[in-house]
Amino acid sequence: MLKSLLVSVLLTSVATTAVLSAEEDSESKKISPDSKSLPGDNTATILGTPDKDVQEASKAIFGIDPRNKFSLYQPSYFVFGKENLKMQFSGKYRVAKNYNLYLAYTQTMFWNIYDQSAPFDDITYSPEAFYRLVEGDDKFIRSIDIGMQHRSNGEDGDKSRSMNLLFLKTNFATKIKRNNILGEFKLQNIYSKATANKDIVDHMGFWELKLIITHVLVHNTQRLDVEYRFFAGKSVIDIGKGGRELGLVYRLGSDNFNPAFYLQYYSGYAETLLHYNQKISQARLGLLLFF
Repeated sequence: MLKSLLVSVLLTSVATTAVLSAEEDSESKKISPDSKSLPGDNTATILGTPDKDVQEASKAIFGIDPRNKFSLYQPSYFVFGKENLKMQFSGKYRVAKNYNLYLAYTQTMFWNIYDQSAPFDDITYSPEAFYRLVEGDDKFIRSIDIGMQHRSNGEDGDKSRSMNLLFLKTNFATKIKRNNILGEFKLQNIYSKATANKDIVDHMGFWELKLIITHVLVHNTQRLDVEYRFFAGKSVIDIGKGGRELGLVYRLGSDNFNPAFYLQYYSGYAETLLHYNQKISQARLGLLLFF
């Protein structure tokens, strides 16, 4: 029933977006492209009309650029910890130029490289499909997505972990002084899950918030960005039953070295599907490839 409802919403949204796009095109012709805010007026950036700098940042992080069929999605990185190597790769594909329908895929791997046979402890495969209800690069709310995601670790038997969820997600961005403030707030409903992880909602809950602040520290072309992601357990506000992830991103700003140095600290539950009900605290250091 939930799948049928989602499909109906997506189809209705496609039709509505097509009509609104035509109306916006006709209205945009009436607006002068040279109109700008007054010099020194920072009100617009605080209230949600960010400048070019934050527009470029949000395009890079949220992938809001209709010219690109394939774009980034979640951060891609590899980081070393005392127990394992954590890697993540992610991307999304725009199915049609005139419709905001996307297919996305994220894969997160935990590789026990220090063991003799170096096995993978757990791998999370996350395919998804979503429709972007709202999209814009000059507003506080950059996009609103509705979609469906499947998560599985590809195992069977006692190690099998999987679930399906529906989500409604909004991406937002603004600028305060030199700092770009970007975020993602997601509401989710885990509507089916494997028997082995039937209580996973106790730790993943119903929402997740991610914040990114750029240019926290700046020296010449180098800069430090900070990201923070957290979610509560089933009780909605009990962060102690959920998880928290802090990331420090140090960018050299050099054309000779594209990645950024990345320090990640995770504390809480559900970092992996296999051990979702075990609380861990782990610091890892490595490289951020795309963000």
